Order: sequence, then C-alpha cells, then structure tokens
Amino acid sequence: MNKLAPNLHYQIFTTASFLEQAEKEWNALLRTCQENIPFLRSEWLSAWWLCFGKNARPFILILCDNHKWIAAGAFYQGRFQYAPSPMSALQLFANGHSYRSGLIVRTGHERKVKSLLAQVFQQELQQVDLIFLRDVPEGSILSGTDLRRAIGCKTGSIAPMLSPFIKIEGSWEDYWAKLRGHFRANLRRRLRKLQQLGEIRFTLAADEQEIAFFLQQGLNLEASGWKGKMGSAILANRETHKFYHTIADWAAAHGWLRLFGLFLNNRM
Repeated sequence: MNKLAPNLHYQIFTTASFLEQAEKEWNALLRTCQENIPFLRSEWLSAWWLCFGKNARPFILILCDNHKWIAAGAFYQGRFQYAPSPMSALQLFANGHSYRSGLIVRTGHERKVKSLLAQVFQQELQQVDLIFLRDVPEGSILSGTDLRRAIGCKTGSIAPMLSPFIKIEGSWEDYWAKLRGHFRANLRRRLRKLQQLGEIRFTLAADEQEIAFFLQQGLNLEASGWKGKMGSAILANRETHKFYHTIADWAAAHGWLRLFGLFLNNRM
C-alpha cells in the first residue's frame, strides 16, 4: 500500500487477473456510482484485456479511505500507436469497441478522489510521455482540465460515441399517429414490397442459445456487405470476434442481452 494522507492510500496491480480476483469488490463499488454501466464492470474489462491487451502492462489503480474502496480504474502502460514517434502512454482499457470508459468513483467522494488521483499520477508516471483517455464522458473526473494541468503530462482524448435514440411517450399508437403521413405511407409501401418476396418474420432472441445463433447470423450479415470487402467486419479479426462472443455469452447468462432479427424466408 502507498500512503497519500492519513487513512488514505492507493494500490497498483500489474496483472489483469486482479479484475477476476476482485470481481465482487469491483462491481460492488460500481453499484455505488452515478454511472453504473456494463462497460465498467469487471467482466467487461477482463474480456477486453483478454482480447486486446497484448504487448502492454496493466496499471490497475485502487484508491482507499480507511481500507474502503473509493475509486478504481483499469489502465495499461504501452506504446501509443498513433504518434509520429514512439511514445510511452498510460491508457484506459478502451478502444473502438468500448463505447464508455472512465474511473469508478464512490458517490460523494469525487472531490477527494480528484485530488488523490493527481498525486498518484505525479508519483507513478515519471516515465510516461502521454496520458490518453478515450470514451470518457464529459463531466467525468478524468475529463477535467484542472486534473490534467495538475498531472503535468501531455494528455489526449477521444469523446465517447453518442448513441441515437427515439423518445416515445405514451402508447405506440400515439407515437405512430404523430409521424408524418407521407412517412407512414412510405413504411407501409416498403413493407408490402418486402412481403411480396416471401415470409417476413421479426424475432426477439432472449435465451442464451437463441442469442448465440442470432449473434453469429448478424456477424455473417455484416461480413456480407462492404465491411467484409474492406476487411473491417468483426469476423475479419480473430480477437474482435472472440470479444463479442465473450461479451454476448456473459450478458446473456445474466439475462441482460436482447437481440432482434428481421428474417425473410428464414434468412436474416
């Protein structure tokens, strides 16, 4: 343990297996946070490291107050791939398949953690050229400019993807009635054309076996288009393929995952 102040200390773990060993404590801390999301759970981070963490050194940080966890973050140290010259960087367990990342902080301890984090980085990152943070939402402790200034190190970031959604209030019939008449007519016309080609079926997959089948069908469908031709489909990369299957198996086992498929003559 490394002491920062009376009753305050931190630990750094350099093996990713710590995430599995401390799964109960990690996820219990996450449940106390304002942003309790799957992308910060121990299982997600373990799967990410298994598939994408090659040639890097884990830097898993735990901050404690009287031996109680108040913050945790999964980082790694490695080479920054996008620099014109080699750079040593501290990065979060995150890439283009992560969507959200950040530091887990117990609610009510944000100001204290921000101060402690600057101290930890100053002590531990003497040989790091860059701190690169991706998929960190605005307002996060890691996104603060004052923290970056206190660290005294070059920083870089990529903003998280904003997922589009349609807000529906009231019943489906109320929502449908508010759509423009031309748009509704266009949808009905396209549905009729599709039905002329054969049997149409829109299906929900909820149990583990159905989800595994739907996932593979969906990945095959993605690879059949331009992504397959360009080599950017999930099936084109063994690690990415493994990651999505691992995450799907885990989420399905918890009853958290739903997949929807539109089939024409039993073909997705």
